[in-house]
Amino acid sequence: MAVLLNAFGLSLNEEKHLASLDYSQSQSRSRVLRSGRERFSEEKLSFNPKPREYPVIAVDETVVKCGGQPLYVWVGVDAVTRQPIWFGVSLTRTTQNALRFLHRLRKRCLGDPVILTDRGPWYREAVSRAGFRNHVHQTFGLRSSVERFFGYLKDRTRVFYNNINPKKTPFTPLLDFLELFMHWYTEWR
Repeated sequence: MAVLLNAFGLSLNEEKHLASLDYSQSQSRSRVLRSGRERFSEEKLSFNPKPREYPVIAVDETVVKCGGQPLYVWVGVDAVTRQPIWFGVSLTRTTQNALRFLHRLRKRCLGDPVILTDRGPWYREAVSRAGFRNHVHQTFGLRSSVERFFGYLKDRTRVFYNNINPKKTPFTPLLDFLELFMHWYTEWR
């Protein structure tokens, strides 16, 4: 609950209170995240949309820092409804990482949607190799839906993740946050 309330802009102190965390101990943001995760079942909060037809999908990537390390978040958004379809995280922005993300996105799509991308060179080959036949470069227009999504995402990651110190891998806490964020974005917003 604390994590979802953070998505609505509540401060960490308010979240600690709402999550019934003990104020006598120092509370980290990752502890608040774990507490929020424990209060809801994994099944309820998982982001795994069923495959369906999408006429137009806007695809883009952005940089998010986790533990001081830049990570690339890839997102495919239904350009008509502005709902996210799939996301991925990588250490670099390459054709191979774009291809890996687009293969996973393809599994969520029935039919042959139009894929809108910016002019990133990593998309040229990756889109066709992932099995999409209609690829259009676009700067504005329907592709702005993915930019709007990233605006929401960046607001929340700035508030919640700028100081996280991942213990094992930078992917785990960011993936946990993204899964909760996607759930909030599609179900609660």
